[in-house]
Amino acid sequence: MIQEGNLINNRVRVVKRLSQGGFGETFEVDDKGTRKVLKILHLHHFSDPEQQQKVITLFQREATVLMQLNHPGIPHVEPDGYFTFLEENITRYGLVMEKIDGKTLQEWLEDKSDQPISQQLALDWLKQLISILEHLHKNNYFHRDIKPSNIMIKPDGTLVLIDFGSVKELTGSYLAKLVEDGEATKLYTPGYAPKEQIEGKPLPQSDFFALGCTFVYLLTGTSPVNIPRDDLTDTLIWRNLVPNLCEDLGDLIDDFMAILPTQRPQNTHEIWQRITEIESVLFVPQKCEKVQRIPSLILNQNLIEISISKNYCRVGISLPLTYLIFRRGLINMVKIGAISVVLGGAIAFPAVPEIANDQGYEYHVKKQLNMAEIYYKLALLFRPNYGRPNYNLGAIYEERGQINLAREFYQKSIAVSQFGKAYYKLGNLDFKQGNYRQAFDLFMKGLKETGDDQVRHNIRISLARLLMVQGQYVQARKSLEAAIALKSNSPELKDPAGVSVDCLLTELRKAERDEKGAKLELIKCQNVVP
Repeated sequence: MIQEGNLINNRVRVVKRLSQGGFGETFEVDDKGTRKVLKILHLHHFSDPEQQQKVITLFQREATVLMQLNHPGIPHVEPDGYFTFLEENITRYGLVMEKIDGKTLQEWLEDKSDQPISQQLALDWLKQLISILEHLHKNNYFHRDIKPSNIMIKPDGTLVLIDFGSVKELTGSYLAKLVEDGEATKLYTPGYAPKEQIEGKPLPQSDFFALGCTFVYLLTGTSPVNIPRDDLTDTLIWRNLVPNLCEDLGDLIDDFMAILPTQRPQNTHEIWQRITEIESVLFVPQKCEKVQRIPSLILNQNLIEISISKNYCRVGISLPLTYLIFRRGLINMVKIGAISVVLGGAIAFPAVPEIANDQGYEYHVKKQLNMAEIYYKLALLFRPNYGRPNYNLGAIYEERGQINLAREFYQKSIAVSQFGKAYYKLGNLDFKQGNYRQAFDLFMKGLKETGDDQVRHNIRISLARLLMVQGQYVQARKSLEAAIALKSNSPELKDPAGVSVDCLLTELRKAERDEKGAKLELIKCQNVVP
């Protein structure tokens, strides 16, 4: 029996057991200083030698495939990652692979009480997964078991497709065998597998079917097996479970789940084209429908032109902007048309960016993130080099867990206006991910660029925490003392949410082995909720 501390194959040392299932166990191991995952195959559940050989073949196939593939969304395996070894005179089969930190999408959604994800996040995740499938299919493989429990989300929001034990190579001989006798290993998960896969005839388009079922679950919070089906077409009746579902996105997901493989998208190139069309839609609270003769407002050299759109779903910005102008009492729909005629279709309206950002912030405070996002994007439509809405969009995406997008917009706010808060936010993101050098540099730049005492106070506290983690106690104390000095000069300054300077001093004194001082400060921390 494998225990913690065991040296396996004279190479990896077991750190701890991660899980145990029907086919084997997984362990966290140390491989020459790098933490990885070791999968051990167990055969004692299979008394039939033929079954044992099939399981071994699948395990070896997973190793071979992962050694060949090279994509950030697929766990990496070194050329010597697969091996056999003896344990109590029994041959064991092992596979060492990259350790993916994070949770499966199944676990992630369950942690959120099965609350559905937003359509914006769905589109971001869809793009990541299509990129992975594009790489997989390009190398003549298809996965055969795509589902939420086989997709992991890392702390930075990146998705990784796992469990390649069911992967199949697409070759001419395989297709010929399907035509001849239809024999193929029947591996599938109920609710996520199409008819052809259940019958033992999977194809690359079977991955698209499973992907569609996965996004039905993510957008509804309900497993496909618990969603009713149309008696006539045998298709899922799911769209009514997603409020304000964009028609184009719903159509793509339904096409993924078409009954016949020929009715689904045939390749990832076709899917990318559809995604590009959907990205032209800015999600609005109303259902994305085709509506005739809806006035739309379009930027043209700091002016707003009035035009007619046959499909507001494509323009996507007309209704929110019209609503914004009407709410503020600046101009109504009738006046827009009249002034447009008088001025030849152009109206000067320089205040839109500020008003849109302020309106977005009102929704942001109320946690109505979809509406806030619309107005921030509207502000940027009229003034791309506007730091505040770029920063605010970064904050929205961080709240949603879309870390890559958050970084992008924080960086934009710095690029266009040296927005001080963005240095603080970016630094904290790097701090959480263990990128200490980058975090330190960002905090120092933030201190240099911003004159806002509240931001400087927050940066000083985060900088102190970073230095404490690195064991630089003298510098950490100086940073905390600077934060205290700022607060003593400006009592209205607040500590960052969940952080207390007094408690940090306590931890610092403990680290410095000043036990007496630590106990004194601990009294002040007893009523602080971290």
